[in-house]
Amino acid sequence: MEETESRCPHGQSYFGGLAHALAVGVLSTVRDQPRGGRRPWAVPAGIHRACPSLETDFARDLSLAELAAQARLSRGHFAQAFRQLTGHAPHRYLLRVRLSHARRMLAQENEAMSLSEIAAACGFFDQAHLSRHFRRAFGTTLTAFRRRQRRP
Repeated sequence: MEETESRCPHGQSYFGGLAHALAVGVLSTVRDQPRGGRRPWAVPAGIHRACPSLETDFARDLSLAELAAQARLSRGHFAQAFRQLTGHAPHRYLLRVRLSHARRMLAQENEAMSLSEIAAACGFFDQAHLSRHFRRAFGTTLTAFRRRQRRP
């Protein structure tokens, strides 16, 4: 996703290798599944009802209890099934969605929004909160990322 959002600087060779790695990963996951056990794609339907909330209401303070209620599951069962489906805990997934939206907003050529406004719009407590997680996830500061996006 990062490659496509940054206008594909590595081109076709990157996507060819990525497709190969994805195919190998899927095949090894299917091959390594115990026979007769629960399949990872056999996830409760309620999880699929709750996931769109994380994608659309990412700026709100969504609690695990609220998401579990939408899925009609207990908090523990929801968290376990969610991790099984996405590979991430609900809070980690929400953080990734927020960071993705923040990065998209920073990459826009419109400088009308300040960094603190972007942080608030993406559900972060303040600019420092966004900055800390952004640097951890992408290895760069907000300002440096914004500057790089503006270069021709």
